[in-house]
Amino acid sequence: MNEKKQVKLTLHFERDGEDGKETESFSCKGSMEFEDTKTRINYSRKDGDMTEDVTVTVHTDGRAEIDRTGGGYKSRLFIRNEKVIPANYLTPYGVMDISTKGNFVNFVYDGKDGVLKLSYDLLFSGKFYSVNNVTVKIEEN
Repeated sequence: MNEKKQVKLTLHFERDGEDGKETESFSCKGSMEFEDTKTRINYSRKDGDMTEDVTVTVHTDGRAEIDRTGGGYKSRLFIRNEKVIPANYLTPYGVMDISTKGNFVNFVYDGKDGVLKLSYDLLFSGKFYSVNNVTVKIEEN
């Protein structure tokens, strides 16, 4: 059964790595699509001349994927608890070798409002780069 609804999203990102700590927060309109074993959260974000399209797919077994496209790049990150998953980050300058090590995926949704929390370590060429924490608050429009 596929169902789609429009939602308001409030996103908060924290990155803490060897080169310092960064945080970012913003709100936007998005959509959610529901299937039997997964939920997709979609949004687009315009930053200057660049538009970024993001889809976060959360599975009922506690894993997630983050697909991002925009500004000449495309990436797909896989978040699995305590597993290192390699990925390619396609940039206008070539492919970057990155991996994620999942810390946790927590998704609570009551049919109207919810919260998605993701935490993962980002590795470049197998070496720790940063820990990333993402919180997405979901409100029905």
